[in-house]
Amino acid sequence: MNTNVKGFTNKSKINEEAAQWVLMLEETPNLHNQQIEALNAWVATSDIHRQCIESMATSWGEMDLLTQVMAPQEMRKPSILLTMLTYLFLPVIALFSLLTVTIKESIKQSKNLLRPVVFAPVLLCAVTFFTVINLQPTSNPTKLVLSTKIGEKIHHNLPDGSSLWLNSSSTVQVNYSDNFRRINLLTGEAHFEVAKDATRPFEVYAGDRLVRAIGTAFTVHKLAGRIEVLVTEGTVELAIVDNTLVVIPDDAKPVKITQNGEGKVTFSNSSSNVGNQPTNVKKMLGKLTAGQRISIPVESDNLSAIDELDTSEVTRFISWKEGKLVFAGESLEEVIKEITRHTQVKIDVLDPQLKSMRIGGQFQVGETDSLFHVLESGFGITVNKLDANHVQLLVKEK
Repeated sequence: MNTNVKGFTNKSKINEEAAQWVLMLEETPNLHNQQIEALNAWVATSDIHRQCIESMATSWGEMDLLTQVMAPQEMRKPSILLTMLTYLFLPVIALFSLLTVTIKESIKQSKNLLRPVVFAPVLLCAVTFFTVINLQPTSNPTKLVLSTKIGEKIHHNLPDGSSLWLNSSSTVQVNYSDNFRRINLLTGEAHFEVAKDATRPFEVYAGDRLVRAIGTAFTVHKLAGRIEVLVTEGTVELAIVDNTLVVIPDDAKPVKITQNGEGKVTFSNSSSNVGNQPTNVKKMLGKLTAGQRISIPVESDNLSAIDELDTSEVTRFISWKEGKLVFAGESLEEVIKEITRHTQVKIDVLDPQLKSMRIGGQFQVGETDSLFHVLESGFGITVNKLDANHVQLLVKEK
């Protein structure tokens, strides 16, 4: 592949080259420095080049690898200092050029000896200038949106080494910059294992509620009227923040998820710069440590009592990461509510007395038939299947 040719306006040709790059990423994830430089040079050719390869990588599920090796677009922008140095060097370059013209007749007699000596400083200045200009980095925030449909879940590695698990029917926006690591939980539930970085706290927003950590593991679930937070490792801070500083994406369209559960990532089109501003904390709500769980209302400051959970209970609450749903004495109403988060099947409990019945068991996510079999065989409940996606639960007639 010719990576030195620039300026193509034929989009089909650019798409062909983008496909070759993505194939290389797929076959050789660990590119050596020369290949990475060549890739970034090709991307820097034009905005069309960048758009084509990002679209291609997203479609093929290689966006994670691409973002690890592709330099930010702003890396091509020179700094003010370098621009000033350029003007300082211009007179020097002009002087060497003048000397070249002045001794033109002289170097004719020693063409092979003098010309390299005369032109070497000029060439060195030029090469140094353009090399430094092209390599000067600037900050480029990472912004992406992850989303799952009903019954889907994904695991995604974040740029700093942190990990994110997204539960069924959930959406988050990731906003990383030099100063902050911010996640906006728009809907649903997410679990985070945070890489330690004392200079950049890890912040999860759900509306104007904030969960902040340095290096820990925790789950945030956004529900109607409340936010549930469970800490599985370390400590987190809870706070209410100024809603004007909460990062809201301009485009939070769902990202398609492949059948094997691997998420595909798209860069959001957010033009807001609030992601790089300090958070205005209106009120600190306290701290949670490993094994603690709390419900935070969104309309008031009255927190619920902190639940102290043992290891088995913590494992049960995050079992969805492994594709399982585990219950240990929850009411049938609660069980059905959790089950329907992961399936398109509508389940109606027709008899009110059934709603308070306590249920225990372990089920694979989405396998509703196993649940219905347990309810019929072990709990005396009649399962009336109206169609493939609608079921009624009734007390079994004696």
